[in-house]
Amino acid sequence: QLEGSLVRAAAPNLRAAAVGGVATAGSGPGFDGRNLALGVAVGMSADSVLLFLSSLLRASDCDVTLLVDQPLDASLLQAEDLEEGRITFETIARPLPDPWEAWPIEDARYWLFKEYLNRAQVQSKYDRVQLSDVDDVAFQADPFEWLAGADAGVHAFAGEPSQLVSTDGKVA
Repeated sequence: QLEGSLVRAAAPNLRAAAVGGVATAGSGPGFDGRNLALGVAVGMSADSVLLFLSSLLRASDCDVTLLVDQPLDASLLQAEDLEEGRITFETIARPLPDPWEAWPIEDARYWLFKEYLNRAQVQSKYDRVQLSDVDDVAFQADPFEWLAGADAGVHAFAGEPSQLVSTDGKVA
């Protein structure tokens, strides 16, 4: 069984630790309603990455960028009938700069997020950006939907571990 509110994410540069988060990158004229889910999938199994991608792309029309040590083979994406045009795998350069290389990837990902967001000029391309865990995450609904009326800023939230999804897809 999977956790109920399964989006677990974290926004870099928050002073308080947040289990989950969605950051709005901008809104208004010049934005076309595009959203981006950004995750780090270093050292993860293909099954974990495919669960993340297939559940997210079925729930949302967002684009997805995964920072990886090795991209998934296109045949795996095709076998799951995933829209490859919405998925970008960006291979990270190793070693990471000091002190990040010495840290677990769960901590170093915040530096990777910051570097990618700056380099890719995400704020000029997307209305909203979700920074998400990948390894143990599946989506039941569009994680961007509840932000439709929200003010620009950082919105943090956590999954609800007491809510479980049963095998028939209903919240238990």
